[in-house]
Amino acid sequence: MIKIYSLLVFVMFLWGLSFSSAKVLTQTLHPLELGFLRFFVSSFYFIFFLILEGKEELKKISKQDLIMFVLLGFSGILSYNVLFFIGLEKVEAGKASVIIASNPLFSLLIASVFLGEGINAQKILGGIIGFLGLIYVLTEFNLNFKIDKGEIYMLLAAFSWVIYTLLGKKVLNKFSAMFSTSISVLLGTIFLFPIYINFQTKNLFEINFNEWTQLVFLGLGCTVFGFSYFYKAIQKVGVSKASSFINLVPIFGILGGIMFLQEALELKLIFGLIAVITGIFLVNNQN
Repeated sequence: MIKIYSLLVFVMFLWGLSFSSAKVLTQTLHPLELGFLRFFVSSFYFIFFLILEGKEELKKISKQDLIMFVLLGFSGILSYNVLFFIGLEKVEAGKASVIIASNPLFSLLIASVFLGEGINAQKILGGIIGFLGLIYVLTEFNLNFKIDKGEIYMLLAAFSWVIYTLLGKKVLNKFSAMFSTSISVLLGTIFLFPIYINFQTKNLFEINFNEWTQLVFLGLGCTVFGFSYFYKAIQKVGVSKASSFINLVPIFGILGGIMFLQEALELKLIFGLIAVITGIFLVNNQN
C-alpha cells in the first residue's frame, strides 16, 4: 500500500505542476487548441500500446462498453479539458488547482452511495475537513467572495472529472487500466479535433521548442503516466481513497505557481495544507 500511495502522491505532483505548464501555454496558444494538442501528443503512445497489447481486449468490447468509453472520452477528455483550459486562461494557476481539487468530496459521497464502497462518520469528516481546507486556501472564508466566469469553468471541469472517475470504476470491472485509458483518450482526442480546427492559431511546425516541451510534459507525464496510474490506484484502493489524494493537487499547484509564475506564497497555504493532509488521513485510515 505504501508504494501505491507514494505513486499517487507523485501523480498529484505532476498534475499540480500541470497548472503552471498549461498557464504558460495559454499565453501563446488558444485554450481550445491546447485541449487537443495535449492529447494529440499522448495519442501516439496509446495507439502503440493498443497495437502491441490491446488486441485481445478490443475483441471484448460490446455496444454497451463502447457507450461507456464514449462517455469517458466525453467527460474526462473533451468536457474536462475544454472547461479546464478556458478557465485557466482567466484564473491564476494556484487558485485553479484549488478549485479542481473540490471533486474528491463529491466522488467520496457518490461512490459511497451508488458504488457500494461504504460510508461512515470518519470518511465524511475527512472529506469535509479536506474540502474546508481547500475553501480556506481559496477564500479565507470571506463571505463576500465572488465567483467569476473562470472559476465557474473550473468548477464545471471538476464536476466532469467526478463523472469520469465514477464511470471509470465501472469500466475497470472488465478492462485493464491502461486499455481503458487508451480508448477513452483516443475517443476524446477525436471529439476535440473539430474544436482544434476551428480555434487553431499555429500549425504544428510553428509551435516552438519550449511550447513542445510543455506539451510533451502534459501529454506524456500528466496524461499517459498520470491517467493510467490513477486508474490502477482506483482498482486497488477504490474511488474515494484514490480521489482523496487529489486534495494534494492544489498544494503542488500553488507551489508550482510560486516557482514558475512568481505567484505569491501566502500563510493560508500552510493552514490549507494541514487540513488537506488531515482529510486524506481520515478517509484512508479506517482502522
